[in-house]
Amino acid sequence: MIITVASTKGGVGKSTITVNIAVAMAASGHTVIVDTDRQGSAGKWSRERTALPAVPVMSIHENVEKTVRKLNEQYDHVVVDSGGYDSLAMREALVVADVALIPTKATQSDAWELGDSMALKVLEAKKANHALRPIVVV
Repeated sequence: MIITVASTKGGVGKSTITVNIAVAMAASGHTVIVDTDRQGSAGKWSRERTALPAVPVMSIHENVEKTVRKLNEQYDHVVVDSGGYDSLAMREALVVADVALIPTKATQSDAWELGDSMALKVLEAKKANHALRPIVVV
């Protein structure tokens, strides 16, 4: 299963959601995090974390679609952390995802961003990936 955590808004908890979901999923299968954000929050988390289960983090900024598809053949669960901005990496990660988790804060400006930007990205991704299931996380 491929889960992409994506938003064009920063500071909404994408990396926190990514690492917590990955740890929970690691209890039921071989799991990897793909960090497409150049800020590298998921990678920093991985280097600091000492508890089990261990979840590897791969920092990938190019050829995300192809790389995630290959990883999906090797792992039971692939969780992708995207940056808080529109990028080719985020769009490619949405195209290959089974589920898109879209975190947002409960504010009017975040709701506008969700409708104005992320809804269009999801609709665009669904043209290539009809099975994509978007879920908004507040």
